[in-house]
Formats: sequence, structure tokens, C-alpha cells
Amino acid sequence: MRLSMYLSVVCTLGMAALPAMAENPAEPGKDKTETPAAQPTTLSPDGLPAEWLQGTPVKNWEPGKTYLLEFWATWCGPCLAQIPHLNELHQEMPDSDTFQIVGINVFDKSTPKVLKNFLANRKSSPTYTIGADTKGQSAALWLKPLGVSGIPFSMIVKDGKILWKGHPNQLNKELIQNIIDGKPAPRPRDTSEEQRAFRATAQSIAQAYADGDYQSGEQKLNEALKQKDLSDDNKLMLLRIPFTQLLQAGQYDMVRTALDRIPQELPENPYALMNYAHMIITTYEIPTDKKNLKGAEEAILKATALQKASAKKNYSASLEWSRIAEARLLSGDRKGAIEAQEEAVRQLPLYQHRNNLTK
Repeated sequence: MRLSMYLSVVCTLGMAALPAMAENPAEPGKDKTETPAAQPTTLSPDGLPAEWLQGTPVKNWEPGKTYLLEFWATWCGPCLAQIPHLNELHQEMPDSDTFQIVGINVFDKSTPKVLKNFLANRKSSPTYTIGADTKGQSAALWLKPLGVSGIPFSMIVKDGKILWKGHPNQLNKELIQNIIDGKPAPRPRDTSEEQRAFRATAQSIAQAYADGDYQSGEQKLNEALKQKDLSDDNKLMLLRIPFTQLLQAGQYDMVRTALDRIPQELPENPYALMNYAHMIITTYEIPTDKKNLKGAEEAILKATALQKASAKKNYSASLEWSRIAEARLLSGDRKGAIEAQEEAVRQLPLYQHRNNLTK
């Protein structure tokens, strides 16, 4: 299996082929033939986030303290789906002198203010410490040397040493406590026959596209999408496979068609719609005239409406309007981009609060 084809399905297969992951859309898989360097076993504190959004900031590794690090992004639906699970872990294992859960926002262009607003308006907001890799050191010094391009991704670290790494869905109190106590962590179990079958299907689709047999790849994708009980996360992961492979091959017209299937197949999923728009706007390898920027804006607006309808309180769409501003600027609509960015500012809670005080 070519390495580039393997990387295109890492978002589907994840760590040990466990639950769904999303690949950094700005860094699709590249065809590499050199032997990869040995993965590091320790993390330098220089990779700690530059910004802290909530909780107790981590400026260095405290001797004897264990850290659970979880990497996520605003555009990553599978990442956001893990927040309730991590909140449960945090309730069972609150911050102490010996343990701390730390979420780290990576592969994201959002400002700290926008990130805070995004988290505040979620139905299930993180209760644990959150940092933002605004300068890219967490990605450059930690994730890249480990070969990680798919998130969510977690590590357990003590005194800078990596004791465990994998998908956060594998984590539970017993596993974490065993690691804290110095007991060996159990190897990730292979999952059900359904997941193994899904893994094989994803590999088959990716192989067809990697071989240039696009008709066969599309047929296999269509059949896979017809499967009963296919989760939205898995459906999105399958739909991303042709995007990555076609992008690698420079088939930009086909890339656009492949991407446009996401809102067609998942029209009521706000995370899928935002992911679709994010890939269009931030995948700079795609020529601007091949990007469906109008479709990206329509997807963002629909995702915003869906989020507002289900929000636990007044929903602020500052992040979404910033994305629309980017799309309009790429399309050459400078005036529209400025208007969208102004709306993004008006959507910020601080602006709304000050505005209400002046009324």
C-alpha cells in the first residue's frame, strides 16, 4: 500500500483503527519514500501551547505529575464528540498535584477570543484546562515528529515521557490510574467485526483512487455509503478519502466534485458542513478558481442556523463569520469580506454585552 494512500485513510482508521479521526486539511498525505525517523519517546516543554483559554496553565512539566493531553480543532467533528467523554473523565479524576487533563487546540486558525466564544456556546463545553497552539509549537515539536496528522489524538505524559498515546475514546479511569501507578497499560484491543469490515472498505476505496481507477473508487464509495447504521462520522471520513487522493494527483476539478458530496450526503450535520467549508477555504493547494467558495459560504450559514437551533443559550457565530470573510476575500469580494469580518466582531459576546449596556 502506498504511503500516500495510507495517509489518506488515517482519518478513518485512526489509532489502531478505532473511532473516527479527522486529518488536518491543510496538510494532506504526501508520497514519501524515505525511511521515517524513530518516533520520540519524550516531549519537550517547549511544545506547550502559547495561549491558555481556561483552567490552570501548564508552563512546564511538574515533577511526578501526570498529564493527559488531548488534541482537537474547531472544524473536527470527531474531536468535539469526545468532549463529553473527557468531561466525565475530568469529573472522575479532577485536577490535582499528581494529575491534570489538558485540551490543546491545534491545526486551527482561530484566535483565542474566537476559540473562547466557540467553547462557551457549545452544549457540552470542556470543564478541563484548554490551551491553544497559536504559534504552532505543539504541532511542530510534538505531533509532526510523532507522525500525527489525524485528530482527535491523546497522550499521557509524566516527567516529559510519553507513557501512552492513542484515540481519546480508549481512555478510562482504570487505564489512566494504572499508568499513574506505573502499571503497564493494556494494548488497544482490536474492535468489532463491523469496524474491521469498515476498515477494509476504506482501504479498498483509497487503493482504487491511489491507483487512478477513479470509476472503481467512486463505485465502492457509493456502495459503502449505502450501508445501514453508518454513522455520520464514518460517512464523513469515507467522503474525505477521494478528496485527499485527488488533491495529491492534482485533479482539481474532481476534487471540487468530491468535496461537494459532503453537504449532499450530510446536509443536516453542522460539523460536516463546517468541515467541508474549512477544507475548501484553507486547502491552499487548490487553485482559487477551482474552489466552490459560494458553496462554502452557504454551508457555513446553514451550519450556523443548525447550531443556533440547538444551542443551550444565545449562539455567537463569530468564528463562522470569520470563515465567511476568508471565503469572500478569496473570491475577490473585498467589500463583502470586510462586512463579514465586521459581523464576526459584532457576534463576539464582549461586543454584544457592551452594546446592550449602551442601549
